[in-house]
Amino acid sequence: MLRPADQNKNLSARIAARISAASRLEILPQCFEGLLQEDPPAHRPVTAEDAVDANVGIWAPQPEPNGMAYVRRAKDAQSSLWADVERIEPKGRRKRIVLLGESVARGYFYDPEFNPAMALRSILENAAGSDAIEIIDLACIDQSADELLRLAKSALRLQPDAYVVFAGNNWHPQRGFARIATEEISRALRWTRDWNSVIALIQERTSESAAWILRALGDLSRQHNLPIIFLLPEFNLADWRPEFAGPNLFRTPETARAWRAVRAAAEEALQDGSGEAVARLARQMMELADGTDPIGPNLLARCLFSQQRMEDARKLFELARDISLSLPGPRSPRCYGVVQETLRKSAPKEGITLVDLPKRFSEHLGGALPDRRLFHDYCHLTVEGTIVAMSSAAEHLLRILDCPQQSWHCLKNVPVQVAPATLAQAHLLAAVHNATWGQGADIIHDHCSKALRLMPELAKTLRSYLDACAKQAPTHLCSAFQQFIRSSGPAISRYFALLHPGSIKDLNLMLVDSMVDILELLQPGTRQAVNEMLLMEHGLQEEGKDLLQPSCASQSMGEYKFRNQNGRGYYQALEITSPFRFFCGRSQALDFKLVCRLTPQTASGETLTVRVNGCSLLQDRLGHQWHVMQGRIPPSMIQPGINSIVIHWPETFQPWSDRAHEIADQLDLNAAPTLFDVYGEIHSFQICRAA
Repeated sequence: MLRPADQNKNLSARIAARISAASRLEILPQCFEGLLQEDPPAHRPVTAEDAVDANVGIWAPQPEPNGMAYVRRAKDAQSSLWADVERIEPKGRRKRIVLLGESVARGYFYDPEFNPAMALRSILENAAGSDAIEIIDLACIDQSADELLRLAKSALRLQPDAYVVFAGNNWHPQRGFARIATEEISRALRWTRDWNSVIALIQERTSESAAWILRALGDLSRQHNLPIIFLLPEFNLADWRPEFAGPNLFRTPETARAWRAVRAAAEEALQDGSGEAVARLARQMMELADGTDPIGPNLLARCLFSQQRMEDARKLFELARDISLSLPGPRSPRCYGVVQETLRKSAPKEGITLVDLPKRFSEHLGGALPDRRLFHDYCHLTVEGTIVAMSSAAEHLLRILDCPQQSWHCLKNVPVQVAPATLAQAHLLAAVHNATWGQGADIIHDHCSKALRLMPELAKTLRSYLDACAKQAPTHLCSAFQQFIRSSGPAISRYFALLHPGSIKDLNLMLVDSMVDILELLQPGTRQAVNEMLLMEHGLQEEGKDLLQPSCASQSMGEYKFRNQNGRGYYQALEITSPFRFFCGRSQALDFKLVCRLTPQTASGETLTVRVNGCSLLQDRLGHQWHVMQGRIPPSMIQPGINSIVIHWPETFQPWSDRAHEIADQLDLNAAPTLFDVYGEIHSFQICRAA
């Protein structure tokens, strides 16, 4: 029996989806437009000539008497994404290993002072001698799967003896990894009115794409007799929290209301230390959310983790990690379970040596779950994690290249020197990065403490960064930030080189508080000075305050990007409460003006409530048209320092299944779908001193 090719199956599915969505016979011919002209990819040997140009990454060819060298291109805009290497020498007598991969392989937080290529070089030189093997570092930050394959093809020009590939954290459908037509998602929603059908589709296509990548690498390996070692990424299961505890796809408004009540009870039980109650309530949250919420599984996993039930906790931590695969919005990079399982199955078939880091890290930790010992954030490795990963790769490389063999257990004990200043600055960057992604005060404080413990003189640098954080001006334009960069090492400079000068700036008070707590012990008076600066920069001025700016409306940049992902130009309330904050020097009367409306998902005429520092300020009925609410906040409600204003929206009324066709229509029109409940929208929200 002849089976249709995957390309033809996907094409047929896209055409069928368009036909099923068509409402009139006369538009049926349009269902085929733009699809039948696509040519399936030719099956032919993979060669270096498949690359788009003669370069290898950012290195351009330079002929020399003893062979072809590759020289770094001058003024390349992507220089900070690549290894700090000016020149790749012509191939000599040494065995040449090419390292490919994403930011984890780049040594994020440490590079260029330490990275996986350096660790691998030290380990191999110790085992085989300094003249036996050379490492060519082609790892690149933020690399997609397609870019990885193109680079693997162009790197054939370097005459490699083996590849080490460390990738998979960027393999996400929103990055173009899984080839899913919007028509397919639309059809699934029309037929089932259930997001779980979309989840199944996305997982299937993600698995197909991962298998295709392995096939392409396998073809390259076979055609060029090139051994490939693939390092399967792991995730920081024990320490990483869901970065934005935001909206969910609840089946009915009643389900959403029940979930919020159970979550509040679970958080209260967590504060009381009642693990049994937390576990019971977390299970209820999971049942109500029906597989679309990571908070319930994460809470239950922590309960089981505290009881030393590691395998049960691992499954739930992995479930919490994987839920974001099928949901829109910016999420931290990770290697999803469906990708891991596909690579485990595909690698042996393709003749690729797979280093299963989830299993290797578990063995290294004696069965414990991966945590901050191995990871600085969600997926970027510490020095210890890097050495274990590179020792595991080196074990196979020694065998493949006919060098004296050693087990990874022995290789990981090879001394790899990393300067204390490099370690300290990596912890400082990790604190910043964790705060950006909405992590808790414990992990941020831990990284700041470790940074200063390793390098006490970093306190002055930390204070400069703290001053830059408190300023309203774009980070790159702050003199304190320029001083911070000048007094820092190259790892910090490279990290912030990725920050665009005009980038939107938030005010992460959790990061500020953690830094102030630590610096106050070393430099008394820091807290008062920073509080005065926050008041001067973010306090009420004569022109008033726009509460929709990131410093007032979001707790972290990850949350801000999630809320503004569709670029509508106004604030969307994706939860039933919308918190805002502002600084005030003293108790005083303030005037406010709020322009908002309810969405079609909320019945017109329902009541909105505004609370200031926990006290009820006003209630008003809203409709679906923009409505202006203005009035005065009495001085009794305002406190010196930071103040909160929380808008409580009315409940939605529409079951999610009733909106499935609306979402399908949006997808068919190539419009950004309104997948989550939107309780209300805010056009503007201003406060100022009372006249």
